[in-house]
Amino acid sequence: MRSAFRWWRLPVVLAAAVALLLPASAAASPESRALLRQGLADLKDRKFEEALKKFEAATRADPNDAEAFFAMGVPLNRLRRHAEALSALERARALGSTQPELPFETGWALLAARRFQDAATQLERYEAARPGRGQTSEFLGRAYLALGQADKAEARLKEALARDPNLKPTVLFYLAAVARAREDSRTAGARLEDLLREAPESPLARTLREQLARLVPPPPKPGRVTVSAGGGYNSNVIALGDGIPLPSDISSKRSGFSRFTLGAGYDWRLTAGDTLTAGYGFLADVYENVSGFDLLDHFFSVDYRHAFTRDLVATLRLSDELTLLGGDTFRNQVALRPALGYRPVYWAVLELGWSVAGNDYYFPTIPQQDRDSTTHTVSLLGFFRIPGTRLSGRLGYFHTWNLADGPDFDFETDGFQLGLGHPLPWRITADLLWTHTFDRYAHLNSLAGVTSFEFKRRDDTDAVNVQLGRPILNWLSAYLRYDFVNADSNIRFFTFHQHVVSGGFVASF
Repeated sequence: MRSAFRWWRLPVVLAAAVALLLPASAAASPESRALLRQGLADLKDRKFEEALKKFEAATRADPNDAEAFFAMGVPLNRLRRHAEALSALERARALGSTQPELPFETGWALLAARRFQDAATQLERYEAARPGRGQTSEFLGRAYLALGQADKAEARLKEALARDPNLKPTVLFYLAAVARAREDSRTAGARLEDLLREAPESPLARTLREQLARLVPPPPKPGRVTVSAGGGYNSNVIALGDGIPLPSDISSKRSGFSRFTLGAGYDWRLTAGDTLTAGYGFLADVYENVSGFDLLDHFFSVDYRHAFTRDLVATLRLSDELTLLGGDTFRNQVALRPALGYRPVYWAVLELGWSVAGNDYYFPTIPQQDRDSTTHTVSLLGFFRIPGTRLSGRLGYFHTWNLADGPDFDFETDGFQLGLGHPLPWRITADLLWTHTFDRYAHLNSLAGVTSFEFKRRDDTDAVNVQLGRPILNWLSAYLRYDFVNADSNIRFFTFHQHVVSGGFVASF
């Protein structure tokens, strides 16, 4: 954001003109003193070009007149000829100028020359000698911002506004830049909105509107479609434990597979704070060696979003997921999930959610192992981006009650999640998600043995997902993914390991 406006410099109140009324040095020639007095009159009337000509003539009349060189720097700064101003001011210092405004004018020129540390040094010197000037604080805020010292920059900019309310347009713009440096886009946007609302006719506001018209992309299309094609290898398609014999109709639990997905969504903006979204997702995994486990999954959803404030948002999702295995209907799940998200600080969002789902399984089984159930889940998730870094992530806890028709699948689960994301070189993005669940079953399990030896099932499961992605074209990207599941159960039949490696291409429209 700073680069888009770094050329802009607002005029400064001519406090320096008063200082220039001090008598010229005794060593100055009469001609030089006369030209200085004439130039000062032009300077007070803001006739910068005319004043500059008089001051230049004064330096020619007396090349050793330090005050004439200092006087040259004042209109040069206001004409945005800062490199020439810096040269004149340094010459004045070398000749022994005692002007109290010299550090201020020099700091301004150094700031424009992007010598930010030198600018801060000069401006702090001026502040110590002549405290209270708003423009000094604003310039210091800009220097510290460029030096990466966001806290000092913010303090100086707020000090500038308190000292001189007329500086509000510029201060708001640079406060937005401070927020942007902290990767707080919400606050940055609010500062710029304040600038456009409170000083709409200021030069900065007009320039900002012009820049936004050129730089801000058009609003996103309400509809979108994403398709992908790829494939991979699954080490344990049927999730069978090591050492357990394969079913008679299955010759292998390992297989390569092809994967195809389709996603579509459409948004309706109902009001400024209300959005309705309809979505559909499709997934197909086709296995080479285990065709009976070919997977087809259809997911339908409707999402409603309401923003109470910038920091408090409620969502409600109604969904229906239909899963087929080997061409036969396996499960249908209808779910409702309300959630409330709150942003306590600019770099984090907390979400409290609850969901209820009805699960219908369509394969035949004995009543003891009937998986039809009603599932309740409460969750607390935190989404964050570490300030000053490009590391983002999620951290959360959830608890699930699965109330099944068959006693074997009546259980409670405690789960924890940790996700991290970070960009890598060559425009690659890397994402990691780890989930750990503790499943505690409510009843004695029929697979544990004969009645006298039955016991309750207990599972601990780790799932790790690692994905790399890279854009190829504006609408096309590639991905590589690794999934690992380690399920450890006190019943041997439910203990298994699974490795899945996959990759492919994703097109978005």
